[in-house]
Amino acid sequence: MAVRILSLSRIPATLILLIGPRRTANPPLHPIMGLPHDILVEIFVQALCKPNALTPLILGRICSSWRTIVFNTCELWSRLDFTFTYRPYGPLIDLLGQCFERAGTVPIYLKLCCRISKKVLGIKERREAVERLLALVASRQGQIQRLKLRVPTHWLQVMGEMELRWPKLSSLLISTCNKHEPINLNPSPIPIFSESPSLTRLTIESFYIASFTLPWSNLLHVEFKRISPLEICQALHWGTRLQTMILSEIIDAETLEEPEALLDIITNNSLHSLHYLNINGENQDYTHTSEAFNRLCLPALKHVQFELGFLAPEDMSPQQELNQPTDHLELDQFVRRSQASPHTFIVRSTRLSERDVIGAAHEWGSSLRHLELVNIQYMPGEPLSAALFDAMADDARFLPVLEVLIIDQLPLWPLDVEPGDIIRMLSSRWPNAVEAPD
Repeated sequence: MAVRILSLSRIPATLILLIGPRRTANPPLHPIMGLPHDILVEIFVQALCKPNALTPLILGRICSSWRTIVFNTCELWSRLDFTFTYRPYGPLIDLLGQCFERAGTVPIYLKLCCRISKKVLGIKERREAVERLLALVASRQGQIQRLKLRVPTHWLQVMGEMELRWPKLSSLLISTCNKHEPINLNPSPIPIFSESPSLTRLTIESFYIASFTLPWSNLLHVEFKRISPLEICQALHWGTRLQTMILSEIIDAETLEEPEALLDIITNNSLHSLHYLNINGENQDYTHTSEAFNRLCLPALKHVQFELGFLAPEDMSPQQELNQPTDHLELDQFVRRSQASPHTFIVRSTRLSERDVIGAAHEWGSSLRHLELVNIQYMPGEPLSAALFDAMADDARFLPVLEVLIIDQLPLWPLDVEPGDIIRMLSSRWPNAVEAPD
């Protein structure tokens, strides 16, 4: 009898156990060896896409038939993730060149990361090696479809000296390689990606967005980390076709323009097409966040989400407990100015006033289908009362199309009403509502 164990999630670890006498002189072939060529290639592609992915070189070591497939399939060499440290760059650059050759003419997904520790932040690697690496990348600029760069700023300056065109680039991430590296204000934008007609998705982390010349009119989806309120206005002014925006770590920072020059930007966004807004961050500054979105008028919004974070009491020091912050997310002005009709409103792990929650529900009530309030610290430290549910029970015109209501509070900030009472209050609206199990 033969017991065969096949693990597609970890192909190199495929195991064959033979129990009992063999019927033939040679062990039976594993079933995976009989798969059609195209299915086997697809399995390999999926194995290369996962976190901690396998590499084509590892797959090629399994057997001669796999090695033949791997070294003759261009798609397996088109997803490249290279991390450079302070070891010599030469071998990695040579390997990247070989991968480019084996990728042929298929679209390339490339991620370059340079890890620099804080202790050696001021040390710069030899310019010749960086120029050789970036020249190699530039040689495939017509094939690169997705590009992620987590690199020192002087790498980008080297690229800025090249003539670059990215006709197929659709997704771009630009980030510093280390959070300790200071954000530099570039008075002259770097035109690395100005010639990117297919670019629709952009992520910028820890750089001023005005540091680069970009095809803003083409962008549909943007994500920014460590951005100032005025820069958000700049992005909305430049990206007139934006559909989604994700913001993390809103900070107080200088901009390339004086605040007075942005007044027209702030007041002329009323026709913007943005329909998805997500603001999040770990222990985010509430003052900067409120300042940022209270400037905006975004009537096309359909999804509004906040997750700003705060320290739970068990994580506070005695001094922090005595000086708990009183600032919170101020929704009232944004809700009244937005002129929006969102169908989804989600707030998680955020300090908020109950008055603003109920105000948003009234202002957006005619369109709101999904309302989610999870782990809210209601200010000034009082639990959520029954006011929201009373309004829903007393007036059928309040939140008339609401389909999903999620209220989930930590024991530290409990509701001031029992879940069973909420279900009874809303029984006329949702006769089959049930309380979620603990």
